Amino acid sequence: MMVSRLVECFLARFFKLIPIVLIFPIAVSFHNDHSKRNPLAAYTDVPSDTPYAGFMLRANQFYEQKDYAHALTHLLFAKDLAPELQNDFRLNFKIAYSYKNLHRPEKALPYWRAAAADTLMGDYAFYQWADTYSSFSDSTDRAIDTYKQLLQSFPNSVFGMETRITLIQLLNSRQRFNESDVFLSSAASAMKTDKSYKLQFEPVITLLTGWSHWNRGRYQQALDELRTVINHFRYTDEAYQAKQLIEQIKTKIGSPITAEQFIAGNEVLVLQGHFQEALNELAEAKVRYPSENDQKDIDYAIAKVYNAQGLFSAAVPRYQALWNKYRHKEALFNLAKAARYSDQLDLSINAYQDYLKNVALNKAWKNYIAYEIANNYSAKGDTASLREANRWYRDVQKTAERSSLYGYHSAFREAFNHYKMEEYNEAVGKLQSLQHTLPFMESRCRFWIAKSYEKMNRKKEAQAIYVQLATSRYSDYYGMLSAQMLSGRSQVKNLFDVFPHTQTGQGNLWSALKNEIKPRIRTTENDPFIDAPDEVLRTLEPEFTKAWIGCDVLDPTYAERELLPLKDKYYASFERTKFLKSFSEYIGGYNLAVDAAVKLRTKYKKQISDFSDEYTKLFYPRYYIPVIRHYAHVHGLDENLLLALVKSESAFRSNAISSARAVGLMQIMPFTGNELARQLNLDDFQVMHLQNPESSIRLGSFYLYQQAQTYQNYVPAILGAYNAGPHRATFWMKYYDEDEPEEFPEIVELLETGSYIRKIMLDRWIYSQLYAS
Repeated sequence: MMVSRLVECFLARFFKLIPIVLIFPIAVSFHNDHSKRNPLAAYTDVPSDTPYAGFMLRANQFYEQKDYAHALTHLLFAKDLAPELQNDFRLNFKIAYSYKNLHRPEKALPYWRAAAADTLMGDYAFYQWADTYSSFSDSTDRAIDTYKQLLQSFPNSVFGMETRITLIQLLNSRQRFNESDVFLSSAASAMKTDKSYKLQFEPVITLLTGWSHWNRGRYQQALDELRTVINHFRYTDEAYQAKQLIEQIKTKIGSPITAEQFIAGNEVLVLQGHFQEALNELAEAKVRYPSENDQKDIDYAIAKVYNAQGLFSAAVPRYQALWNKYRHKEALFNLAKAARYSDQLDLSINAYQDYLKNVALNKAWKNYIAYEIANNYSAKGDTASLREANRWYRDVQKTAERSSLYGYHSAFREAFNHYKMEEYNEAVGKLQSLQHTLPFMESRCRFWIAKSYEKMNRKKEAQAIYVQLATSRYSDYYGMLSAQMLSGRSQVKNLFDVFPHTQTGQGNLWSALKNEIKPRIRTTENDPFIDAPDEVLRTLEPEFTKAWIGCDVLDPTYAERELLPLKDKYYASFERTKFLKSFSEYIGGYNLAVDAAVKLRTKYKKQISDFSDEYTKLFYPRYYIPVIRHYAHVHGLDENLLLALVKSESAFRSNAISSARAVGLMQIMPFTGNELARQLNLDDFQVMHLQNPESSIRLGSFYLYQQAQTYQNYVPAILGAYNAGPHRATFWMKYYDEDEPEEFPEIVELLETGSYIRKIMLDRWIYSQLYAS
């Protein structure tokens, strides 16, 4: 079989077992860096003088570019010219996949059948074959049988979980509930043994479990499962479905939904961005639930909907009414927050003070509220308000340890307010007393001491501090700022407000015909792709072969999964960990590459020099750079900023899902993804697409572009909006001194967001320095 010959040639070529000479093209890939791509991905084990070599070469380039019409034409030509390729897995798979994507599923079926016969790679074809049957309205049973055959023939397939879930849904649609429950039990067991599965599939499996109970008349058990979905996975599509199903069950059994249960379901709509639908439901609920207590809860829910939209002018009077009428303590707390962002700082201060007086709070909560009152006074900006803010900051310091969260932040903000009031001696004194409290506060305090010295015309002392920070804290945000101060720039503002148009975009990569194909020759002796010790090669598992072929026919997601069972074995030695990282990078399996890099810089740190580029790049990879560079070019963004953002949001893990259910490389919330997709006219968008690297980067970069337009390319505000929402960034923009743009992260009262801005600004700078060449 052709795959066997490919595997033999792959092993020989890829791991340097025998000296051979191969000819292969320079191909352009939107998903992977083809400067590192093995020639076997383009069937280059085929002699270049065969009649079909040119067709295979171009077919694979078109296939990589998702130009399936041209790929199909060349694949069919190659098939006609070479009868010996009739049983080749890759050829049959790519023909079938091209037909499928060209919406000609009936043409794909015989090629899926041929590809599924391959004993090594057949599960890849079975999964697509069954999915193709699913596109026919009258072929559900055939799809079910094909999915079952996949599980029987390949019980450990990387498609196993998706296959089980799809089978459950198809069997339910045919009312074959007994069979469905068998696969539901199997999926639940698999989820319990694999943490990555649990994170990704728990919402849908819990929903399907509730659905199973509902179908069998076990209504209370169904409600319990569905409420679990709503309570723990509120941001998911499954929560939306669970809400609707609960309403159906309650109607079926004649048990009315309580106001409390209704509001819990309504919150799902709010968290997913269905604001108008939520308000419409709440308006109906005002009629349905007439009791005073229910009316109070519904009014509070309405206020929170407006608050969630950033419509604070609508939320504030509703919170006020709830406090005045019901003494609603949560409404009072939210009133204080909403009033701040609607520019009603005095109202916010009064609400916080009422909260202090009327609510029993522990010491930590009292310190937090006092800290927020001080922040409101600081935001007002006039001298009298800054002095009042400092009085509140000192009150916090009296009861909070200097090393505690609000203790040291209050101390720093008191010093910073002295700087704002041009009381530089007082600022220096406060900062000097604070700088040794905690290690990470030292550079922050010293930088602002230097800034104070500059204002006092003590230039040499300021210069000495900048030099010390720039040389000894080169991987620190304030070390970066100091380096910029020493770089000869007249204004640090240049560091922030330039949002350059990259000149290294890939605007013309969509047609492979626009790139001249120039073969090059390379032998194993000087092949730089991947080097591996003999002891690794002698025991190489078949999973590597399957991963290699899998990444050629599909995106790397499933190919990467082939290697997951080998992690523990390969992490047991330094050389094997390096090899696993390199191989994963080679096939585009960056989730596993990141995991291996973490092992290298923790478990094997001693084997890599701390000061080498190799070690530094473990922390600062440039995965997905072709996609990032493309969308940076499209939107006029700095590619280093996008790299730094992806690094901070997901650490380059495309499968990342946060506790709040933000998804993918750029950690986009599902409702935000839906809205961005609507604006980009992506009619076929689904939430699951957020785990696709290209989709995530496309949507995330578009959102960054929107914020850049709003905030005149001022990067700290753009990052603040990305992390905390545009309404907060707009508030902060009103209260900072544009002549001193380095102030912006310091005035952000949300501690997490301030750190977020500083971290990404630093990482952006490091990327620009590390890859400057």
